[in-house]
Amino acid sequence: MKITNDNRGETIIEVLIAIAVIALTLGTSFALANRSLRLGIESRERGEALQIIESQIESLKYVYAIARENGLEAQFDILYRTNTPFCVRAIETVDPSVHHRPVTSPDCTVNSLGASGQPDSRYRISIQYVADTSPALNNSVHEFSVRWDRFGGAVDEPTRIYYRL
Repeated sequence: MKITNDNRGETIIEVLIAIAVIALTLGTSFALANRSLRLGIESRERGEALQIIESQIESLKYVYAIARENGLEAQFDILYRTNTPFCVRAIETVDPSVHHRPVTSPDCTVNSLGASGQPDSRYRISIQYVADTSPALNNSVHEFSVRWDRFGGAVDEPTRIYYRL
């Protein structure tokens, strides 16, 4: 009686190839998940920056409307149509009896909820009047920009919007 041994099993080369394929698959999956997470965070940050800009636009529009109603357009021009960067605090108004000035400090920072002076205030706001020689624009274009420290520590390019009052 002759015994045949056909159970060869896997060689070490086959095992190493299988491990390499599994490692490559897991590595690619991790890289894709990590990139997806980073893009989601960057998208959220950019969305928060746009909300902050929209809030600043609405605040400036409100102050401008109050100034026009009370005949204070000249004071508005002096305060808000300047080449010095500024931001508008939510509590500011132009009242005939009290003139609130825009914040011209370089420390116009807010957190993701729009609250200033908080420990997590990382969005830096800057509004600047853009002098345009075109009479059709009535020289009332403002550049709203927000900078922030991105996830991971890098400083992002500013998000900018130009708005005409």
